[in-house]
Amino acid sequence: MSESSETTSLSATDCNRLAIQVEEAEYAQLSLGPKERAYLRKAVTSGNWNEASSYDKTHPTYWLRTPLTMNGDIALHIAVAMQHTDFVEKLVQLMSLQDMEIVNADGNTAFSIAVISGNMEIIKSLLNKNPGLVWIRGQKDHMLPIQLACKASHLHIVDFLFERISSNPLPSHEDIAMLFFLALNCNIYSKLNIISES
Repeated sequence: MSESSETTSLSATDCNRLAIQVEEAEYAQLSLGPKERAYLRKAVTSGNWNEASSYDKTHPTYWLRTPLTMNGDIALHIAVAMQHTDFVEKLVQLMSLQDMEIVNADGNTAFSIAVISGNMEIIKSLLNKNPGLVWIRGQKDHMLPIQLACKASHLHIVDFLFERISSNPLPSHEDIAMLFFLALNCNIYSKLNIISES
């Protein structure tokens, strides 16, 4: 049997194993060690874009998805929590939609953290890139972002998110009921009519 016929006779299983080995080798090469993660976390926490983005040269886009804390926070979670608006905007430009949907150990996307903190500038930046974030549940109690905003008594965020979801009704009656009672508890009475019409 010639050498060329041997290479073409690889089974699908062999090909899958080879692909997995290549993927694992690439992962090992791209992986950030504990020391690198600590430096990156410090750069993100301090809002130092030049230092943080230097990892893009050695670990292209991988550094955007790497958990940097014990809680599983990636650079976007940290930058949002620290309210580094310019840093967040630069990160968002580099990130895929899927990267923006990564949740930490608390079950929060960076968008959920922005909604809880009430930072409208960051919320708009995130939604401009990924409008689907309004439907991703956050926290361990699986609340929609509009429910999180209501729970945090951020009326301006609730108003903004109502505008964003007004063309699509809330997914379930449970969501409508939860939002209704949160609005009552948070003294956001102006939204009760809109909620009850959903």
